[in-house]
Amino acid sequence: MNDEGPTQRKMSIVTWKDVRDDVLKTNKKLGEIIDVINPDDSYKFVKSTYLYGDVFIKHGVAQLLSANNGLIPLSHHSVDKLVQKELLYSSMPLFLILEKDSELFVDTGKRAIPINLFNKGSLSGIYEAMDYMMGRKSDPIWNFSAGSRSIFMLPKITDKAGLEKLRVSYDIPSTIQIETLSDHWEMFRNIAQSKNFNQPWQNTILFFGEKWLLNLKNNSKEWEKFKDYLLSIVWEHANYSIDKIKFNIYWELFTEIISSRRLQPKPYIIDQVKHLLSTVAGNFPGFVVMGNSQESAPKKSLQEAFIKNYALKQYIPTIMHACMPQNNIIKPTYVYYSLSIPTVLEGSPIKKTTGTIVNDMREIKLLIETLKNHFKNKPYLEANKIIQNIQLDFFHYEKDIYNQIRSSDNISVEDSSFSIDKNIYPSRNFCPTSPFYSGCIRIKVPQSKGA
Repeated sequence: MNDEGPTQRKMSIVTWKDVRDDVLKTNKKLGEIIDVINPDDSYKFVKSTYLYGDVFIKHGVAQLLSANNGLIPLSHHSVDKLVQKELLYSSMPLFLILEKDSELFVDTGKRAIPINLFNKGSLSGIYEAMDYMMGRKSDPIWNFSAGSRSIFMLPKITDKAGLEKLRVSYDIPSTIQIETLSDHWEMFRNIAQSKNFNQPWQNTILFFGEKWLLNLKNNSKEWEKFKDYLLSIVWEHANYSIDKIKFNIYWELFTEIISSRRLQPKPYIIDQVKHLLSTVAGNFPGFVVMGNSQESAPKKSLQEAFIKNYALKQYIPTIMHACMPQNNIIKPTYVYYSLSIPTVLEGSPIKKTTGTIVNDMREIKLLIETLKNHFKNKPYLEANKIIQNIQLDFFHYEKDIYNQIRSSDNISVEDSSFSIDKNIYPSRNFCPTSPFYSGCIRIKVPQSKGA
C-alpha cells in the first residue's frame, strides 16, 4: 500500500497463503494448527509494519496507517474501510507478533510502567477476543510499543552541545529534551525514525480479521484445535493473574511480620519493598543490559549516534531495558531495579521525604532481612519460596560510611552481561556514576535446571 523504505510504515490485507511461512517460522504450533484448517481467502489478516518507538496499541486502541504514513486510531474515518471491516470487531484486535519485540506497558499520564516484553511469536489481544466471542464489551487499557519502551542509556546524555548535534544530524525537534532517564526513549524514537538513521528496524504485527473469531463456533476438529490453542494462551495469562493474587495474600502476611517487629517504615518504603518482592516472584519486569540481537531496539546504530554525533566521552554507551526475570529468550542472570526510575504500579513511586536514597536502601535491606530471618525455620510455608530464594545486592555510586551499600563499581565486574558492550568498545569504560545507580538493587534470577 505504501512506498518502500526504512522509515516507511506499511499495511496490507493478506490471506493465509501470504503469511503462512512467516507464522510457521515464528510460532510453529499456531502455524501448524492453521495449516490443518486450510482457510480459504475469505479469512483475512491485516499485516502492519511499525517503526521503532511507535505505540501501536494506545490506551487499548489499535493504531493503523494514515494516508500520510502516520498512525491514527482504528475507528478514525480515514482508516482504509476494508481494514476497518476486518478489525473493528474490537478496539484491540487479536494479533500475532511476526517480527521484533513489543513492550506492554501502562501509561499513567506521568509515567510509563513496563508490564512485559513480548518476543516474536507471541499472541496478544486474547482477552479482548474472548470478550467479543462472548458478546461482552471490552474496555482494554493497555499500550504496546514497537520495541522496548522502558529503555535508557547508562551514561548521562544531558550535554546541551551534544544534544544539539543530535538534533541537527537527525532533524529532531527542539522540544525533545533529556532531563531524566525516562526521557531517553523519546530521543531514541526520534533518532530511529529519522530519514538519516541508517539501521532499518521494523516491528511487524499480524492482526486477525473478524471471520477468524466468528468461526470459532465451528465444532469441527480442526477449528476446535484453534479454539483450544487460544484458550491455552488465556489460561497462561490467567495463571499470571492468579500468581499476583497469591502474592497479595502473602504480602499481608509479610506486613504483619514487619509490624510485629515494631518497625514503622514509611508508605514509600513499604511500596518499594512490595514491588521488589513482586519482581522477585516474577510478576513484574526488572532492567537488564540489552544484548546484540537488535530485537528490542536498533541498538547498534543508536549507540553509534551517541558516540559519533553526540560525542559521548569515555564511557561505554550501555543500553538497559525492561525484561521479565524469567524471559523465555533472554534468560538473564540478574535484573536490576532502581529507586531513581521507579516502576511501581501500585502505591507511592515518588519519594516524599527528605531522607537520602542511601538511608532508604538501608531501610529496605533491613525489612528484607527481617522477613528472611522470620521464614528461616519455616520451610513449609508457601510464602517462604519467595523470601528464601531472594538474593539481593544493594549499590550506590557514592560511598556508604556504614558499608551496608556496595559501590556501583562492582556491578560490571560481577555481571558478565556488561561485557557484551565492553567487547565492542574495549577502549571505553563502564559508567558507574549513572543516575540509574543512585539507589540500585540487583536481583539474582533463579536459573532453571539445565539452563
